[in-house]
Amino acid sequence: MLEKIKKEFGYEDLKLIISTFIIGFLVHGMVFYNKFATDDSMYSFYDSLNTVSLGRFFSVVTGFFSSFYDLPVVNGFLTLLYGGISVVLLCKIFKVEDFIVKVLIGAVFISFPVVTANFGYMHLADAYMLGVLLSIASFYVFYCLEGNILIASLLLALSIGVYQIYLVFGILLCLLTLIKEIINGKDVRFLILKMLAYGVISLVMYMILMKLSLYIYNIELKTYQGVNELFTVSFYDLLSNLFHGYKVFFYYFIKVKPYNFSLFSFIGYLILATVGMKEVYNYVVCFKNHKYNSILLLVLLLLIPFASNVILIFSDIKTLFYHILMTHHYVLIVIFPLTFIKIKNIKLNNLVMLSTVLIVFNYFIVANVAYFNMQQKYEKSYALALRVIDRMEQTGCSLSESKVLFTTKLFGNPNTYFSQETSRSVTERLKGAEGNHILVTPFHFQQFAKHYIGIDLDIYTEDEIDGIVKQLNIKDMPQWPHKDSIQCIDNNTIVINFIGKQ
Repeated sequence: MLEKIKKEFGYEDLKLIISTFIIGFLVHGMVFYNKFATDDSMYSFYDSLNTVSLGRFFSVVTGFFSSFYDLPVVNGFLTLLYGGISVVLLCKIFKVEDFIVKVLIGAVFISFPVVTANFGYMHLADAYMLGVLLSIASFYVFYCLEGNILIASLLLALSIGVYQIYLVFGILLCLLTLIKEIINGKDVRFLILKMLAYGVISLVMYMILMKLSLYIYNIELKTYQGVNELFTVSFYDLLSNLFHGYKVFFYYFIKVKPYNFSLFSFIGYLILATVGMKEVYNYVVCFKNHKYNSILLLVLLLLIPFASNVILIFSDIKTLFYHILMTHHYVLIVIFPLTFIKIKNIKLNNLVMLSTVLIVFNYFIVANVAYFNMQQKYEKSYALALRVIDRMEQTGCSLSESKVLFTTKLFGNPNTYFSQETSRSVTERLKGAEGNHILVTPFHFQQFAKHYIGIDLDIYTEDEIDGIVKQLNIKDMPQWPHKDSIQCIDNNTIVINFIGKQ
């Protein structure tokens, strides 16, 4: 297999990696030379990435490549490098030959809004992209090298061990390559059986490695995001989730602003979709006698939304927050029509390439609006934290000897304390970049004060708040920023009222 790999890669692949890297740097450069704090990253200057209890046993290993520090330049460099290698493998999987098309695929892949969202959590960005690379490399070994299925399955299991959602990269690649094989007139029956075996073995390996990791660390799987109940939904919920999964698929491409920021990007999506459907139509017309393959082709097309949201469909959506980081595999849907570009039809090629450039420019704008809003969120939060702490020091209570009580979760209605966010709806659902502050809960205020202002606060936890509020006589306290909204009670408790009269 090593000999095959040596023959597969050449100078053009290196050029593609460099091209993807340069485009990625142009799109995301603003985040590499700034430190944008988000609600998760503000206290992650050093993070061991030990998320075994979430079923992500391989995350801790990914940190060895870049250190466990939150280093924008280092983590950003590795993210772009992993992304460039992923693009090379995708081009080989889809048998793309034209270098300009390869560069366009790289541009779409590295500027995709989910990559922007990942950079909102810089301490995890390189780990996440390595997880994506492992998933794509797994399918490359399975499909292109026809290598040992156990090696391919192990790579996919490790990818799932970084983030469970990367299983969907493997599933979608299976579907899309089957579609392309059928359009190229190939018999895919044996390939389908191999893919089923590949998927089953990968999941079994993941379960074994996850159980082993939990045993070694002597911990149990957490209930976070319903990860401990995946694939255990009832039949009724499954039907409901199925409809929801298809709805979410189209909603993201039509309604969610980071994906579809302008009319130009929407037109670009339509053109790419038209190219894909044209290939399907040509196959059905040219191969009328191949009814079995035509039906299979249509079934596979209908399964794309299902495969894209398979984790959502088989989860309890009451406990699952399906955010944009869990849609990274959607990038394959945008890339796939580009793989059908043929040199012969120059006019169509130019139209498709122009539409792709418009889509990438859309992603470029979204990324920079997102980074701008991250900066605004940090500065607004910093200014408010300084004001609050200054007022706390004027109450007469000693910060080092008093416990701080926030009367509720912080900023339930952010617009009460801040003006409307600058980014408007551009950063909608773009986790890490949406909203207009990062002080989400009392815990986040505590961490922000510690890491950015240098003050340690002892706070009441969210579970303690209701009981203490009832115990203390603070019903008539006015709301922040009133001069009496922060008070010292019994010389040992500082109360901050962000919600008004109780």
